[in-house]
Amino acid sequence: MERSTPILKVNSLTYAPEDGARILSGVRFQVARGERVALVGANGAGKTTTLRCVARIIDDWTGEITINGRDARRLSRMELARKVAYVAQFSPTFGTHAAREIVRFGRIPRRSLFSRFTAEDEEAVDDAIRRVGACAFASRPINTLSGGERQKILVAAAFAQEPELLLLDEPTTFLDYRSQSEISDAIAQWLDDVGAAALETTHDLNRVALTADRVVALRSGETALEAPARDATSTTALRVVFGRELRAVDVPDLGVRIVLPDARVEPQSKKNDRQTPDQQASNAASYARNHAENDESGDSRRESKRRAQLATRRILWLLAAALVAAIVLPLLGRTCYSFDVWRRFPTPERPIASLDSYAKIFWGERLPKTLLAELAGAGLALAGLALQTLFRNPLATPYTLGIASGSSFGATLAIYCSGALALLGLGSSTLGMPTLVWFSALGACVATALVYGLSNRARTQDRALLAGVAVGFFFSSLTLFGQYLANPTKTHAAIRWTTGGLDLCEPRYLGVTLLAVVGGFTVLQTLSRALDALLLGDERATSLGIDVRRLKLTLFATSSFLVGVVVAFCGPIGFVGLTAPHIARLWVGESHAKLVSGSLLIGALFLALCHTFARIALFPVVIPVGVVTSLLGGPFFLWLLLRRSNAR
Repeated sequence: MERSTPILKVNSLTYAPEDGARILSGVRFQVARGERVALVGANGAGKTTTLRCVARIIDDWTGEITINGRDARRLSRMELARKVAYVAQFSPTFGTHAAREIVRFGRIPRRSLFSRFTAEDEEAVDDAIRRVGACAFASRPINTLSGGERQKILVAAAFAQEPELLLLDEPTTFLDYRSQSEISDAIAQWLDDVGAAALETTHDLNRVALTADRVVALRSGETALEAPARDATSTTALRVVFGRELRAVDVPDLGVRIVLPDARVEPQSKKNDRQTPDQQASNAASYARNHAENDESGDSRRESKRRAQLATRRILWLLAAALVAAIVLPLLGRTCYSFDVWRRFPTPERPIASLDSYAKIFWGERLPKTLLAELAGAGLALAGLALQTLFRNPLATPYTLGIASGSSFGATLAIYCSGALALLGLGSSTLGMPTLVWFSALGACVATALVYGLSNRARTQDRALLAGVAVGFFFSSLTLFGQYLANPTKTHAAIRWTTGGLDLCEPRYLGVTLLAVVGGFTVLQTLSRALDALLLGDERATSLGIDVRRLKLTLFATSSFLVGVVVAFCGPIGFVGLTAPHIARLWVGESHAKLVSGSLLIGALFLALCHTFARIALFPVVIPVGVVTSLLGGPFFLWLLLRRSNAR
């Protein structure tokens, strides 16, 4: 397509949030292929909101936005992400992904759900990193980079997305002059090479006059001026944008006027529309220098591959360890059994009741509870990982968000109301499962629904997390209130259950828990790329084609289902959902393609070991496994808090 072809048309764009005044009113402009258009205006003029509407991060606007002649609303999230890349003014990240991995996320819209990254993808990532001159630090964790280095990585991720339209929200704000120049030159060179277009918000009218093709000025949410970029520093433009006259001086060597914002203005001289030959030569030289960094780019790719291979090997080690634990741990106890007991398994002709005492205890008690411990630990770890990713907070767990408390309240309610339930025709079991199990699952669903509803109304993730904490305290208070009113027998039963244990263990419970864990694992593993993108923030995830609202609902439902099933059979076992994902991040890295498996296996190992310790530490007394996990998890929780405070 020719460069004069409009790629973006905005017509009568209006936006007014439900709880605020109108921000945009009838904004109209267009961007042609190959153009670099600057969107300028005073603070609060609506620049960032306009970009977010084009990227459909804000979706409740009215008016018309078309991409290549197609209504933006008729494009799916993934189709839009293949055409438009968005770089936010500030992009918070959670975790310690290597910078190269952040750039690789830009390839998400170019890959199908189950496809692997190809050599073509890696070449696109290498090219994007070279263009911004980031080869030297591409292997470093993103949280160790300076502001300029991090911004280069985010721009490179947008390049790797290979969009037709680049949306840049003040990409050089807060950066030093050198970083500003390098990023601006990289954008200019990329636009020339691929024939794409860019819409960039900025307050730097001097840079607009030097680098852009056209300027669009907003004032009070309306289009106030459209002009060639050379007029960005004219008296008219300054008066329109800022409502006052500012001094501008001619710079004959550059052919532009430079604004000095501390005094009044003088007449404006003309400049060429395009960059000067010296600027073009400088851009070309900069690009050549970036391409000379091939060796460093190859090093970052090899380092990324090495980390992925190491993570895969560690997952295989964890899998082997989990299998060994399932075989060995049931043999341990006050009396340790030999491996020969595995051969004396029950059959239809030889039921478990007819086995010798050792085999009877092994097959009827130790092995089922060890397997249930591994499955429960895996389920809680997956739920914790889902919630930590959802809230981008290392302290988010089924406990801190109140889901486990809701499930506990449901189960204790079933214990207290057993007599009333019997009068209603609900016995001790329903559809083959204890009534306590159904009430526990129902409590988890109710708590999740409350947290989800409150989190949608919260404006920040921290507030959403606090809402979950409040829900947890609410259900915990109801549980304590019930214990105060109930008779001692039921209170004792409820207290024993809420400490967490594996007393309820039958083969059908193992089957239900296995199905829940397999289902949760499948969902999270399938969404692993979307979870990686979500760690970069809702806006970045949306710009990569992720339906963030649907993804959050899926994560809430998955974690609720896992917690409900596990708490129903084992009671509220704390800290597994907190510790396992963090240990997995240290062991297999930040990528969810490996992190989901790592969390599942570490959670399984952790709870199986805790159960074995609880079973033999004070024999013949069996310590509730929830007490053991809390004793181990409490110090870990404090360590996380102190570590987070020091990081700030």
